[in-house]
Amino acid sequence: MLNALTLTNKVMNLRYLSGKGKAKLLLLPFLFCFLLSKQGYSANIYSIVGGDGVWGNAGNWSATSGGLSCGCTPVAGDDVYVEGSSVTITVAASPGVNFNSLTVRELVDGDNAALALNTGVTLNVDNGASGGDLNITDVAGGTGSPSVSLGGTSVLSIRGSVIINDGDLTANNITLNSTSTLKIGVDFDMSAGGQISILANSTVDYFGSGAQSVLTTTYGKLKFSGAGTKTFQSGTVQIKNNSITCFDPSGATTVVCTGATIQFNSTGAQTIPGLPGSSSYDVLTIGGSGTKTFANSPTINIFGTLTLSGTNTYVVGTSTINFNGTGNQTIPFGARTTVTYNDIQVNCTGGTGASLGSAVTSTLVAGNITVQSGTLNNGGFAIAGNAGKTFQVNNGATFRLTGSSGMPTGFSGAGTPVLQATSTVDFNGNGGQTIDAANYGNLTSSNTGARTLAAAGTIGVFTTFTPGTNVYTVVGSTINFNGTGNQSVPMPATALYNDILINCTGGTGATLAAAVNATNVTGNITVQTGTLNNGGFAIVGNAAKTFQVNNGATFVLSGTTSAMPTGFGTTTLQATSTVNFNGTGSQDVPAINFGNLTSSSTGGRVLAAAGTIGIATTFTPGTNIYTITGSTVNFNGTLAQSIPAFSFINLQLNNSAGASLTGSVNLTGVCTIGAGTLTTTGQTFTLLSTAAGTASIAAIPAGSAVTGNITMQRYSGSALSPLTDWRFLCSAVSGQKLSNWMTFFPMTGFTGATCNPGDCTGGCSTTCTTPSVYTYNEAVAGTSDNGYVSAGNITDDILDGKGYWVYLDATPVTFAVTGAPYQQAKSASLTYNDYGLPSDDGWNVVSNPYPSAIDWDALSDATHWTKTNIGGTIYIWNAATGSYASYATGAPVNGGTRYIASQQAYWVQATGAPALTVRELCKAETQNPNYLKVAKSPNTSQIPIAFKDFPVPLNTNTLFNSLKLTASTNAYPDDEIFIRFLPGASNNFDSQYDGWKLSGYYSNLSSVMNSLNYCINSLPDLTSDVTIPLRLTIPAGSGVVTYTISRDSILMLPMSSCIILEDKKTGSMTDLRTTVSYTFTISDTT
Repeated sequence: MLNALTLTNKVMNLRYLSGKGKAKLLLLPFLFCFLLSKQGYSANIYSIVGGDGVWGNAGNWSATSGGLSCGCTPVAGDDVYVEGSSVTITVAASPGVNFNSLTVRELVDGDNAALALNTGVTLNVDNGASGGDLNITDVAGGTGSPSVSLGGTSVLSIRGSVIINDGDLTANNITLNSTSTLKIGVDFDMSAGGQISILANSTVDYFGSGAQSVLTTTYGKLKFSGAGTKTFQSGTVQIKNNSITCFDPSGATTVVCTGATIQFNSTGAQTIPGLPGSSSYDVLTIGGSGTKTFANSPTINIFGTLTLSGTNTYVVGTSTINFNGTGNQTIPFGARTTVTYNDIQVNCTGGTGASLGSAVTSTLVAGNITVQSGTLNNGGFAIAGNAGKTFQVNNGATFRLTGSSGMPTGFSGAGTPVLQATSTVDFNGNGGQTIDAANYGNLTSSNTGARTLAAAGTIGVFTTFTPGTNVYTVVGSTINFNGTGNQSVPMPATALYNDILINCTGGTGATLAAAVNATNVTGNITVQTGTLNNGGFAIVGNAAKTFQVNNGATFVLSGTTSAMPTGFGTTTLQATSTVNFNGTGSQDVPAINFGNLTSSSTGGRVLAAAGTIGIATTFTPGTNIYTITGSTVNFNGTLAQSIPAFSFINLQLNNSAGASLTGSVNLTGVCTIGAGTLTTTGQTFTLLSTAAGTASIAAIPAGSAVTGNITMQRYSGSALSPLTDWRFLCSAVSGQKLSNWMTFFPMTGFTGATCNPGDCTGGCSTTCTTPSVYTYNEAVAGTSDNGYVSAGNITDDILDGKGYWVYLDATPVTFAVTGAPYQQAKSASLTYNDYGLPSDDGWNVVSNPYPSAIDWDALSDATHWTKTNIGGTIYIWNAATGSYASYATGAPVNGGTRYIASQQAYWVQATGAPALTVRELCKAETQNPNYLKVAKSPNTSQIPIAFKDFPVPLNTNTLFNSLKLTASTNAYPDDEIFIRFLPGASNNFDSQYDGWKLSGYYSNLSSVMNSLNYCINSLPDLTSDVTIPLRLTIPAGSGVVTYTISRDSILMLPMSSCIILEDKKTGSMTDLRTTVSYTFTISDTT
């Protein structure tokens, strides 16, 4: 046939004309020449539309595409094109020659040209060199489906490339020579049972841009250069080429290997690549011999089984093998002793996960081991990694240790082992296992083996600890709950912990799941950071161990009535630690030193009645209801502190930086300032006073102070009668006027008073000119009664150091003054004038200036009292008895005591030019007393002092060589005298030892010396007989009254002394040694 046509100078047209059944050749008058075919040259030959479709029939071919029949057939060396709409060319017999190329294509969109080889036919495409290509192609964007089908035992032998970018290749037998490339753009189907023969150096390239099915067969080189998904058919794929490019899947988007086994089993070097994207091998087998190199990237994912066989040498570089199946997997090592893996990743999420096939050594695994998801089971084998490499379990992943194995060793990468927050390490051995010191996410123990907690280092738990039912050895161990979310601290009945650390900084912190006892926790509990919540459970520790909350950490006591830990040798709450009483029921706040003390939730709170509750930083009492009986709260930090609104019993400040009130504070006990300044500015600080007692401020040391105002209350009880309802009053704060008192009780008889001279024509005319407030002026001559001076105006100042004689009217009453408290040394302004009788001169009414009781018996020195020319006896009007309570050192009468209540004024008598200064250390050490309303006890008088501030048994006579006598009757209150024998005393009036009898309204019993009446009579030592006259006077109009004079129930005179009471009227003699009392009658005319 015509193999080639060469055109010279002119254009030639060649047409076949049909006529009368013969083909004619019409030659136009142009210059032309025919060139005969030459060996090695090829011609194009095209199938035509309308022929019978048989390869060997000349009527089915044309020399031009779309042309008329050339009356020829394809011959050796031709480029053969099968094309056209619905054209099928069938090769019924083997041509017996080699063709240069074979193309089956779409000319116009929608064409379905086809080539079919009948059974037994062989078609060779081979140009004798490296060429000989098969092309199955379409027009751009075409929708046709050109195809090649090989039937029965037919063979299509290709020396060059098979290029299929559209349509189908359905083959029984295909042979690729060693230099051939089979390029497939669509599916490759040999399901009819044929065979493909691909020599080791040939290449099959799936270059289609869409999804393709990859034939399961033996390849030389296999390549995926086209994008899209490449899916291996089920079966085994062998890759035989000895090169680093024996399998190149990099062009594909996704490779699906489900059901396929990929084998690299050549005898030479091969590189095992990772599949693109997240694609995984299903079954990957590496056999043969020679060097096998794991590609550095991407990761080699194994979904099913990895088999390492043969005697290969592995080059692992920086490669990563990832076991990512959804069923059980084994990580194989075989019997290898040389390097097998670089990095291992585990993402096996099903079954029991990925299990080691043998022990890991630093030789077998050169790189990191990372459990990214799913489970790695060590299979009971040891894992010993390489220094500088990391063992890591990611969030959500699990590492399970079976047998008696322990955690991996040898790794030393940063933070190794890295056990992320929600990772799980499960000690699952049925033998003894040691739980190593590491920072775990979830730490779990299962199965039956014994567990030993690492004795050195710290076992951290970031999320959960599930100890199982194993038996634990805990000596020397430490477990640290260090999460950032809520954690539960399991607490079985058996030993589980030695030391516990809490560093849980998120949510509600780490919460106990059960009670702590000395069995399940044998060591210390330390809240280092974050929060420990007791979950409402008791914590009872071991003696000699410590419960500690560090600076910045919090301990929450929740539940109902849970309390602070007990049993520990030491409880330490650092300065900025917080203890939060969060129970819904009543909780006891113990007397210990807190950093921050907080109360929340709704339950009641009971402050310790004994000891001191220390607060180094802040007190946040919440809105709870408190029981505070006897409690003491001490603000003892080193930085300035705030004192919140609260009702305190005893309040202490021991902070040189001071403290400031931030709300209204009530005090019922004692405020003690050991160091620092208490600032009340802008707030209300109220010292409460009730029948039970009065709050006070104890001695303030030099350099300390109360800055700002206080409100000082004073409760005054009921008087015996309106006649006796006078009080000696003063103020404990500065800046006061009479009007401040009148806010609480009425005043009369002076300008501005409730009932004043301007009201005499009104309803209070009987008292309008009767003053209810007096001061006393010692300088007025005459008897002592002459010195009373009435108030002039309600605006008169209540003077510092001065006492006032005040009528209270209706009692009981509580009054208050608000101002800056008097503090440090205070001197009274006293006078002395000698106008006549010693009993009438030198009297001054002075104040207790402090918001505290003071002690008359305190030392007289530079830091206590200065008493110059001041008698030793004090006198206070007692409205409850209508008589004066008196006291001289050790000798109390009618309820007198060494203690002078706050805002209590009292009589003193100067004996010469006087000076009286009181200082802070004179404040009574016994504070916040309660008056004891009990039946008479031995040597005890029940006559109360005016302001009843102290719980001592009043007027108990415990002085040797003394005698107290009481005159009692049903008609009037008791009256007392005190007689004692002292070295240095005389038979005259001794100002330091004796006390004048200041007459009361009712019974007046006195000891008479030199015609003078004494309430306290101090005599020289009893060395001889002495007679002491007694005098009893009663109110006029009393008539005849029966009295009893009784001595102390316990006689405080020497047993050798005779004590005879003689009734001068009747002559009756009573031996008071054997008889406690004597009863007689007396009339107001006696």
